[in-house]
Amino acid sequence: MTEKMFNKRVEHYKRKKSLSVKSIVFILLMISLLLLIITPKASAIGMSPAATTLDFTTEEKTYSFSIINSENKEFEIVIYVQGELAKYITLSHTSDRFRTDEESKEYQFSLKLPNNLDPGTRIGEIVVMEVPSSSEKTGTNLNARIALVHQVHVNVPYPVSYTHLTLPTN
Repeated sequence: MTEKMFNKRVEHYKRKKSLSVKSIVFILLMISLLLLIITPKASAIGMSPAATTLDFTTEEKTYSFSIINSENKEFEIVIYVQGELAKYITLSHTSDRFRTDEESKEYQFSLKLPNNLDPGTRIGEIVVMEVPSSSEKTGTNLNARIALVHQVHVNVPYPVSYTHLTLPTN
């Protein structure tokens, strides 16, 4: 192989390599740009407090939590209960609509427990889920929805005295 042919091959590989690097950079740039365009804004709704911890009582009591609209946007929510205490929790609302001028709203729930709950910590959950707007419901879409959970912890006492032992480990 002559020196001239060798130099031609070297030049060919250099051009090919530089094209492939340029192509990779271009493809990565286009993917990044596409992700920026199609990524939706993050919604900013919140809940306060995140949990309510109670001692066991059979009296019906009412408690509250707030939904915070920190983005000042208009949206709808649905509220439902789940977990082992779900059948003992009654909600004041099961759906609602936030306007842009509403920063937060307070919601109540009542809890009426039976006499026969098992001892220990019993947990129920109040789920608040954002509902897609009517414009998001048309056509074929893939949407992410926010769901917040307010946990209700009830400490049910043991019927007799008991000892909680901890053993040291070495």
